[in-house]
Amino acid sequence: KVALITANGWENGSPNIPFIRVQSMLEQVQPVHIADDKKIEVLNEFKALLGLNDDQFVIVMTYLLSCFCPTGPYPVLVIQGQEGSSKSTLSNFIRLLVDPNLALASSLPTKEKDIMISMMHNQLLVFDNLSGLNDKISDWLCRASTGTGLTVRKLRTDSTPIVFTGSCPILLNGIDNIAQRSDLISRSLIINLTALKDGQRLTKSEVNEKFNALRPKLLGILFDALSVILKDLPETSVTTNHRMIDAIKWATPAEQLLGFAIGAVQGVCERNYLDTIATSLNDDLVCSILLEHINNLGRQKWSGTMTKLLNTLTSRAPDKVRSHKDWPKRAQTLSMYLNRRIKGLCDYGIEIQKERVGGSGNRIFTITNHNFPSPEVAEPEENMAA
Repeated sequence: KVALITANGWENGSPNIPFIRVQSMLEQVQPVHIADDKKIEVLNEFKALLGLNDDQFVIVMTYLLSCFCPTGPYPVLVIQGQEGSSKSTLSNFIRLLVDPNLALASSLPTKEKDIMISMMHNQLLVFDNLSGLNDKISDWLCRASTGTGLTVRKLRTDSTPIVFTGSCPILLNGIDNIAQRSDLISRSLIINLTALKDGQRLTKSEVNEKFNALRPKLLGILFDALSVILKDLPETSVTTNHRMIDAIKWATPAEQLLGFAIGAVQGVCERNYLDTIATSLNDDLVCSILLEHINNLGRQKWSGTMTKLLNTLTSRAPDKVRSHKDWPKRAQTLSMYLNRRIKGLCDYGIEIQKERVGGSGNRIFTITNHNFPSPEVAEPEENMAA
């Protein structure tokens, strides 16, 4: 059986195309049609079961719909929170709605090739119990979510290449801030869960029983939403600077069916990104000191060389920060460090520009604080690097 979804609705039918089946694949439940006046009731039950607030539920439904989009780019859903906040439960339910599998989640591969192979055998990749991501893995996930290609040598040959291409929805969960780099944050929808209060926790069997009763109804509602999307997407217009504009535009036509206010998907996604980038920058080893310095200048702009900026930031940083292994020791290292975060800083209102001046071609960096409440105050030239 397959679900045939068109702009006119959906129905269960028989497949007329071959499907690739992998050993770990599980059968999907039979979706059911839900009357329009009952849809919101079902969705509210699902929301209450997960313990989500309004914005978090908009993110979950936006992500679920994006997983059914035939082409990427796809957002990365990051579910994080303290122990006992039902991160794995939410991850498992999303996986069961999109791509049922014997292994609902797995550990993160250590090679990019293994991620590509997983993409070939899964509609949705779920990586569980993560604790921060190094730069290399963060880059892999960015490429996998928005589209990537990888060429490797075929086994037992010297020159025969095998090319992997594609993109795939990705879900990450863990306790601490998983996505720390601005390029991954810009591709992510992030949910911060809190631990359940006393009396709220159900047994695993109770939670699964409630979800299994809702699952066919939820799948039917998702298919109704996808039908609306296929009908109204050509007439949908979205204006946003969000990196995941494709996912926002894809889910926007389904807002009314899901009981959301008009513009809720875009508003929630934009707010989610700005809140996350603010938290990330203020928790960042170097950017937190930079923001403290810029916000306490008393003027809108700072200008100087990267060496002067490094000396200034180092003088402001506490001893334990300066002695950290990741604290930049050279101006070039600081420049590279900030360059990886320049988009996030710009979105936060801190713009960094550089130009060569004078016959020696020295690079002068100008940092503009667009959050400064008043026009720039003129400063003596000798104080501009302070």
